[in-house]
Amino acid sequence: MTARTPQLPPVVQRAAARATPFLLPIWFIVGSLHKLITFWTEDLIAIDYWIYREAGLLALSGGDPWTASYNGFRFAAPPPTVIPYAGLALLPDMVGLAVSVVVLVAAAVVTIRVLRLPWYWLFFPPLFESLLAQNADILIVALLVMGPGWGALAPMFKVYGGIPLVFQKRWREAFLAGVLCLVSLPLVPTYLAQFGELSRVLEEQASGGFSVWGSLFMIPTVIALWVLGRVRAGWMIVPAIWPSTQPHYSCLAIPVVRESRMLAAIVSIPIPGAAAAGCVYYALVLTWRQRRAARAARSSVIAPESSLG
Repeated sequence: MTARTPQLPPVVQRAAARATPFLLPIWFIVGSLHKLITFWTEDLIAIDYWIYREAGLLALSGGDPWTASYNGFRFAAPPPTVIPYAGLALLPDMVGLAVSVVVLVAAAVVTIRVLRLPWYWLFFPPLFESLLAQNADILIVALLVMGPGWGALAPMFKVYGGIPLVFQKRWREAFLAGVLCLVSLPLVPTYLAQFGELSRVLEEQASGGFSVWGSLFMIPTVIALWVLGRVRAGWMIVPAIWPSTQPHYSCLAIPVVRESRMLAAIVSIPIPGAAAAGCVYYALVLTWRQRRAARAARSSVIAPESSLG
């Protein structure tokens, strides 16, 4: 006599089925509300706009962009990032801020529409943080998913925007991106002269970083990225193992985490190693699915053969 598997009462099962679709939106909204309160109370709203604008102004006046700072945070991005923000710095400060807000909100909407995601993904905490800080991470995702050609602009805002181009073998866009980045070549010597200090600044400002860079956890994470495959790895590598990351870097994971509610929930947690943990979790899920499909395929072949006997 085999033991029966315990089951929840039908009423509980129906209630759970009805509640499940709302769990991820609630998770996103609660996480974003927490970020809004934090940014508001700590005077961090639009902080990246002000830092990058100051860097752009210094570049236009012939100064050192890497001395720019705002509210105790210092500019430390690579030279290509200076170029678009130097252009934005030509505008009056509040006009430039308005342009930045419109562009990044539009980028968020474009990303949601192109990837055919529900509206609540606007509250995906890394995306929402990108909007709060006025950081270009959501813009580079939009540029990369909009279609051929647009992705060449992504590395101008964030150099790691070129990683998905390479992993997806979008060679023409990667080449064009490299050509565009040559505009910042005169700034490279100044940047390289301070590279060690700027790396330390980035790490301090990111509170050590939210990836698993430099830790033993890189080993299972790299294995998981390999299991995820070339295209998925191209999106996940920055949130998972890039040095000195912040939560909004996980915007790049959106094209992958949309495949799994649990993965999206894990990656949206603002703690170190969350994106790496998400990679390992999803690699295990995909491996299990592949093995289950293989067993099902073998069973479908064996069953007809046995029926012939």
